[in-house]
Amino acid sequence: MKTAGVKCESDGKVMTVTIDGDIDHHSAKYIREQIDKAIFYCRPKEMIMELGEVSFMDSSGLGLILGRFTKM
Repeated sequence: MKTAGVKCESDGKVMTVTIDGDIDHHSAKYIREQIDKAIFYCRPKEMIMELGEVSFMDSSGLGLILGRFTKM
């Protein structure tokens, strides 16, 4: 199991979220908090999620992704 990492970058309109490692019920809360904080401060109009370096994702990860898009 690889610990998840998350990086959020915004140009004011578009926020790019890059996640690596495992997204499961252990890491989902941390990732969710980081993304929600970035959404609150950056107020992006659009979000791109880069998941190319995610090695594993369970249903918690799917819920995390869908939940973030409902916040937009």
